[in-house]
Amino acid sequence: MSDLDRRISGDWIDIRESAADFYSLNDYFKVPVARMLEERTALGLANEEGITEYKRSRLGPVFTALENMLYKSLTQGELERQLDTMHILLFITMLQRCVILGSVNLVRSQDDASSPEVELDLKMVLGDIQERVKADPSLQKHPAVKNILAQIKRYQSEMAKMKELSPKIKGDARKTFLANFRETFVSIAESIKKNHAELIKAERAATPPEEPSIVRRVPLKSLGPVITQQATTFARMKSTLVHAVGDKFRTREILAGIFHQKAQVLGLLDAELNAYAVLCRDHVGDGSPRAAVLFSKTFGRELGQVLERQARVDTT
Repeated sequence: MSDLDRRISGDWIDIRESAADFYSLNDYFKVPVARMLEERTALGLANEEGITEYKRSRLGPVFTALENMLYKSLTQGELERQLDTMHILLFITMLQRCVILGSVNLVRSQDDASSPEVELDLKMVLGDIQERVKADPSLQKHPAVKNILAQIKRYQSEMAKMKELSPKIKGDARKTFLANFRETFVSIAESIKKNHAELIKAERAATPPEEPSIVRRVPLKSLGPVITQQATTFARMKSTLVHAVGDKFRTREILAGIFHQKAQVLGLLDAELNAYAVLCRDHVGDGSPRAAVLFSKTFGRELGQVLERQARVDTT
């Protein structure tokens, strides 16, 4: 077995074992938050063909660079740029594989969330209530809104009382005085947040749930083989680029081997679209190219949401 073959085999074992969950995957790939958000945007902008379009857009420059290499040597910087592209493409493909095999979950939509997001800044809650009442004055009669408005009046009253009495309280008594008002304000804030959460919950209960996206309505595991084949191919390309960067004597020969597989590699994306068509035919009743493209576009957006969720987690 050659050094290149050993690298390809060893790298794939490490990549495959990193796919236990998102944290393990990114512990291997180490994609910064800013880059995750860039790829999320790129996935969202792939409006013609979705996730397969995104992959073609990443592979295109790589094969262009490799074709140029047939006629002139690539600089170290150019090789490293293509290596970075393959690194990110492989990361996204492995993330897609994790979703398909169930080790990474899609982001829950609002209609299936078990509880509303209530950990809001108090000023944001009050501003939200004011906007809601302005748009629909009848909301003032809603029990939760009435309770919130009552708590606002209580807050204003207690704040005025504290400001009036504060200059008169001296010494050790001042500490107890301030602690009592602090406890009152905390109680008011918790009551406002609780009623705000109840208002949101009631609104969601009254709103008919949207139909889950097509990606959520079908069993994804049948896509495992085609995406795994893509992942192993992209991993081989990346490992070959890594090897070429370190091998100063056979770089052109090594990279030419990747370029001559262009048709085969791009054919894997056609196979992915065909797999989507079969999945839609079997579970949605429409196996047309249009349905496959819709599935691909939806899958791309879903992966973008996963990246956005993780970016939020990593910045907290």
